[in-house]
Amino acid sequence: CFGNAAKSKRPLAVATHSGFERMMAGKSIALVDTGKPPNPPFDGVAHAGTLSFEFSVAKHRIIVNCGHRPGADWSQASRATAAHSTVTVGNTNSSQISGDGVAAGPMAVNVHRKEDEGNLWLDLEHDGYVARSGLYHRRRLYLSADGGQLRGEDVIEGARTEGRVGLPITARFHLHPDVHASHTSDGALLKLGNGQGWQFRAAGGVIALEESIYLGGAGEVRRAEQITISAEVEAGGTSLKWALAKI
Repeated sequence: CFGNAAKSKRPLAVATHSGFERMMAGKSIALVDTGKPPNPPFDGVAHAGTLSFEFSVAKHRIIVNCGHRPGADWSQASRATAAHSTVTVGNTNSSQISGDGVAAGPMAVNVHRKEDEGNLWLDLEHDGYVARSGLYHRRRLYLSADGGQLRGEDVIEGARTEGRVGLPITARFHLHPDVHASHTSDGALLKLGNGQGWQFRAAGGVIALEESIYLGGAGEVRRAEQITISAEVEAGGTSLKWALAKI
């Protein structure tokens, strides 16, 4: 779906039919999954990663998803929402996955894009948790014109929020194995392979640095880390705010 961009030698920012949005500024690129799970028979290896994203600067990947590896040991785990840089609600997947495919997933994914003087915004929403909990996941992303700041807000809310008070919420940001992370009081300091530093800050939940894996290389299982923001559903909805900025 990005092939037509070859004529202009510039990647498409929006690929509606493939379900991706690309945010590009400076040397930074954020690629966001805005698609619904495919219908059979194409759902056999579909992932429950709606509204997840990957973020890179030049040739250096910072935020990633865990990737995929076929086989009984890794296939189900790598397709889970928790293996993606997005939000899980109630420790469940945004799409119900099985060995045969996706049993149920978001029926609607809404996307609104705005650009102003090189600054980019994406307002996103999916209803993958509505059938089970009555809750929507809304994500807003902002990329500055120079590519030096990526900010986001994840909101969990819905008409039945009061009946779901205390339900656990976790926002995950999987780091590429080449990124070295050190925990701080409000986030983490990230050091890229070229020595460049980025600072991750967050508010609205408990921030932790945890183990992860990366399956992005053919036949490889690499140790990695992930930043998590953990919170609970509140009566009026829950908001998790975070920012990634070049030092």
